[in-house]
Amino acid sequence: GGVDAFVSKPFSVKSLAALVADRIARAEMRAATSADASSPVTADAVTGLATYGYVQDRIADEIRLARHTESAVVLALVKVCSLGEVNTSAGYAAGDFVLRAVGERLRGTLPPTAVVGRNAGDEFAVVLPGNSVSDAEVLVEAALESAARPVELPGGGGVPVVLAAGVAVHPNHAGTRDELYMAADTALVDACDRGRRLTVAI
Repeated sequence: GGVDAFVSKPFSVKSLAALVADRIARAEMRAATSADASSPVTADAVTGLATYGYVQDRIADEIRLARHTESAVVLALVKVCSLGEVNTSAGYAAGDFVLRAVGERLRGTLPPTAVVGRNAGDEFAVVLPGNSVSDAEVLVEAALESAARPVELPGGGGVPVVLAAGVAVHPNHAGTRDELYMAADTALVDACDRGRRLTVAI
C-alpha cells in the first residue's frame, strides 16, 4: 500500500508518540466520514485517481508530518493544455480517455509514496512527501515525459498531449496547505505563459 509516514533517526520518543497519535486521529476521522453516505467519495469519477478533497486532506497531513520530521512536501500541479482541442475535435468522451491515460502514466511513473489526484477539468495534483526540490524536479520531469506521449484513441488515431506543470515546496515556498497550492498554481500559470513544461516557484 505504500508508506504512510516515516521518522528520521535519531528521533525523540515524544515526537514519535505525537506523530502516531496524529495518524490515529486522522484515520478515525476518515473512517467516521466514510461511514456517512452523504460524504464525498475519494476517487474521481473520470480517472479513478484521488479527488481534490482527498488531496487537500493529504497535503495538510503531510505538512503536519513534515513539521515533526523536518522534511519537505512537494506539490506539482499538472495541466493538460491540449485537452480543449481534443474535446472540440474528437468529443468529450475522447477527452476523458486522454485524462485517464495521462493520470495512469503519472501514477505509473511516480514512486508509490506519491499521491496523484485530479483537481478538476484538465488539471492534476501530485504530492511528493519527503523530497527535496532537486529530487522532485527529476521525478516530475520523468513523469511529464512519460505522460506527454501521444494517446491512441479507442476509435483509432492518435492525439498529441501537451502538458505544463508548476512545482512548489513546503517549507521553502509556503508554510500552509493553501499557500502551497497558491505557489504551485502561480508556477503553473508562469509555465503556461512562457510555453515551458515545468516551472518551480520562486
